Amino acid sequence: MSVVVQVMTRKACHLCEDAEHFVQQLHDEGLCNLMLTDVDADLQLAVRYGADVPIIFINDQEVMRHAVDVETLRHLVMLA
Repeated sequence: MSVVVQVMTRKACHLCEDAEHFVQQLHDEGLCNLMLTDVDADLQLAVRYGADVPIIFINDQEVMRHAVDVETLRHLVMLA
């Protein structure tokens, strides 16, 4: 499993919780490695992304922001 899906997230963010859940499903299916990054844990990330979360990266390339389209995300992971 060489595909890494990173979710830029924060606490008390319902869209972030949804994104984490969807990516966790892909991870559980063996399609990717999951990396969660709390933007509030790093001042530079908090300044850079502000309230603009969740952000999904596949292998360091941004693919989605805010609401996650599960089928599109699954397709992108399988293509990576």
